[in-house]
Amino acid sequence: MSKQLETVLVSSPMIALLKNRGWECFKTHGSQYQEGFPDYYIIHTLYSPRWIEFKRKDEYGLVHLTDAQKIIFPKFIICRVPLYVIADTDLRKDYNKRLYHYNKLFEEPNGYMVLSTQTMRLL
Repeated sequence: MSKQLETVLVSSPMIALLKNRGWECFKTHGSQYQEGFPDYYIIHTLYSPRWIEFKRKDEYGLVHLTDAQKIIFPKFIICRVPLYVIADTDLRKDYNKRLYHYNKLFEEPNGYMVLSTQTMRLL
């Protein structure tokens, strides 16, 4: 399975939930000149904007960042840019998991975890 398809298994159900709850979701796309940016920038009339990176956990429950993300994400964190990493295996069927991740968007951003390790375990 390709990396892009793996990410879609996590991102598509979450983006549908976010849009259903009034969020505007803007997909970013990388190129040879721009890489390492989070997958989505989301905004809402009632809440502050957020950056979201979707990752699919591997068979050991680990999340792997790209080399570019290991450089860019710490800069987001140092500048207090709200960065959330949503990592799971497949969110298409489990609505409760989607709600769990949605509720995490109202807690402290979890992107700071990238400062301490190149491979991180997210709950």
